[in-house]
Amino acid sequence: MIFVQNQSVYKYKWFPLATYTCWSYFLLNLHFLFHAVDFPLAAELLRFPSLAMATVTTTVWWLVLFPVILGFCDSKSRSGFMKLNFSFFLMNMHLLNFPLALSSYWLLPRALVFTDFWVATIVAIVYLFFYLLVLDPNGVHLYIILSPRPWWCVLSYSGILALYAGLFQAFSHHPHLG
Repeated sequence: MIFVQNQSVYKYKWFPLATYTCWSYFLLNLHFLFHAVDFPLAAELLRFPSLAMATVTTTVWWLVLFPVILGFCDSKSRSGFMKLNFSFFLMNMHLLNFPLALSSYWLLPRALVFTDFWVATIVAIVYLFFYLLVLDPNGVHLYIILSPRPWWCVLSYSGILALYAGLFQAFSHHPHLG
């Protein structure tokens, strides 16, 4: 995972780190790194944020964005998109991140607590502020649902919070913990 993260920065400079996907992958990297260096408090603080972000990244990419983008591609661009999408880099970022996050959740069982939800919400809000204060004003419009200009942006922001709450609720019932 560290190799994938380093290669993305090496190849594309700092641009990937502007994306929610790479934030997700970076937090998952940190989560595992903190476990590896025996810093369990830091690892546990990132448990639910990395799981929630990996869940959102994988499901939104494969169930929404991938089919929509594929549907708008002509035959020539479809081939290039498929090659890019199934590259080692994007398969790690958009697919393998989810089973890796789940592996930590399943193999190191701990009941989620409300602090887990708050840490994940803070991470989401920090990303939102980064998007609104840095990316959007500089013309980097990666996610239409995060745009502050339409009247419905409040619905988007509330929906994201509700999604995190739903994920917290879903993952709070760990089968190994009864």
